[in-house]
Amino acid sequence: MGAIGNYCPELLNCRSYAIGPEEQLPDGGAAFAVSVVGQKGDAAAFDFVLQRQEWGLRKGSWQTKSLTRAEGA
Repeated sequence: MGAIGNYCPELLNCRSYAIGPEEQLPDGGAAFAVSVVGQKGDAAAFDFVLQRQEWGLRKGSWQTKSLTRAEGA
């Protein structure tokens, strides 16, 4: 399953999810909270930070810069 499956298994094949409001970051990135219900009914919340790719084949695309479990989740 890999690292993401060990760190945040609720994200894989989740039953449902809700994406919170977007927060614009000073460096041009974006942050938002995501609440999920996993396959087994377990709830979890995560904080995503996205950044635009500045070079290479995927220049201009949004990519995840960080993914952390939300406080208290």
